[in-house]
Amino acid sequence: MIHYTNSFRNAWMALLCGAMLCVSCKKDEPESAYEIVVSIENGTSYNDQIDLVKAEIELDDENDIITLVSAPYTGGGFTITLPVSVSDRYLVSIDDEISTDVTVTVSDPQVKVCMVSLEAYKSEINTGYFYHGVGKWVGEVMYVDRNVTITGSYTETETYGETTLTYTYKYDMHLSRGWNMVYDRMTEEGRSFEYEMTTQVPAEAKWVFYDYPLGFTPTGFFAAGKAADKIMGHRGR
Repeated sequence: MIHYTNSFRNAWMALLCGAMLCVSCKKDEPESAYEIVVSIENGTSYNDQIDLVKAEIELDDENDIITLVSAPYTGGGFTITLPVSVSDRYLVSIDDEISTDVTVTVSDPQVKVCMVSLEAYKSEINTGYFYHGVGKWVGEVMYVDRNVTITGSYTETETYGETTLTYTYKYDMHLSRGWNMVYDRMTEEGRSFEYEMTTQVPAEAKWVFYDYPLGFTPTGFFAAGKAADKIMGHRGR
């Protein structure tokens, strides 16, 4: 029979507990960076408009834009690798990104998030951006600092004189800690507007390059020009 000393036994138990803790930690944490491989249909035709792609985060001040990483645009596409995690100073409350109500369930209200825009540049001039989608569905990249689900819907109305507008918001999002693709669309029927947001990939979605109109000067992902494009469905050309 082998007799272990107390010091050996204690060391072994510490090692075993440490291993168990590591397994537990990895369960909810992203294990690697997030690689996005983009191929644009007829992408080489944009070579004169794009030579670099930047993954950007816009802070509270829309003129304050952070570049996380960048990648060259070659052969009609690019591969960009987002870091495993994002600094807390770039994260915001979920309420800063989506409209919620008591009828919308957020499994962990303390979750913090950030959106990343894949911006196209030519000689350091912002010429457009990329999204993954089809029709009016627009898919982009969201980071969350923990696992969270956001489900439910609600409706609100706004009245302007004799005109009443109805807005319905629907959410079906199952987000894992780290990077996720999220898809949204706005549809309109008369004076009713419906906004949907989901993590389900729409059928036939593909990567699209949206080039800014000549003379348009964007200030970042949440700038008014982009928001207007999104609401009016121009981004799903």
